[in-house]
Amino acid sequence: MSVKRIWTYIIGALLFLIAAGSVFLAYSVIVAPSGGDVSGENSDVPEYAAQDQKRTEDEQISPDAENENVQYLARETVYIEKSTGMTFPGQVGVFVKTRVRENLNPVYGVTVSYQTPDSPCADIYIYSLDPAGTPVKKDAFSQTCAQVHGNILNMQQNGTVIDSVREIASAEKYPAEVYAKWYEVAVKEETIQSHLLMFLRGGKIIKIRVSFPADESGDLNDALLFERTILNAFSSSAAEEK
Repeated sequence: MSVKRIWTYIIGALLFLIAAGSVFLAYSVIVAPSGGDVSGENSDVPEYAAQDQKRTEDEQISPDAENENVQYLARETVYIEKSTGMTFPGQVGVFVKTRVRENLNPVYGVTVSYQTPDSPCADIYIYSLDPAGTPVKKDAFSQTCAQVHGNILNMQQNGTVIDSVREIASAEKYPAEVYAKWYEVAVKEETIQSHLLMFLRGGKIIKIRVSFPADESGDLNDALLFERTILNAFSSSAAEEK
């Protein structure tokens, strides 16, 4: 694994914790890729299969009675999120769905993770602002967006490995209802670009985070294709609800 790819994953993990604003509880329901045999349908990205199997072993819920809530899906299997009706495909361009987490607490919600054979990675969060799952209002959503933005800009002040974080101009025109911010994160002589997209759907906050090496124009194109596809899919699911 290249140094650039490692730092992309590290930055993605840090943004996951900061953007999500929480750590998943022990009673999470994990919907992970099937592990074990990597010689068949998942052979195009065998490294992921090994990594995901290790994560699955590390994260399985204890005691055994809780393990009845752990489910496994093959990568190509679509995942339908119940509260929004959103259907997540197994693959979007070069991004492959590697894991889905469902938490019983609406504040922690659902996380769908995608990776690529190279560096880019992405996470999508669907969550509420209180344990009762009360529909999020626009004012609370706006406050949450501002808080997340501030937390990201202050990443380097929180004792992380980050050297600097700055907001950069977006080269993409997003729908009006989407709160969109682009960042460049410098760490150990590497620069990672990360996109944050937030919007409301079905009373939930939807948050999309995509990270990739800043000097790779091809990665930017792949990231934008992923974002457009996911945003269009959410729009389609909302239209079907009506």
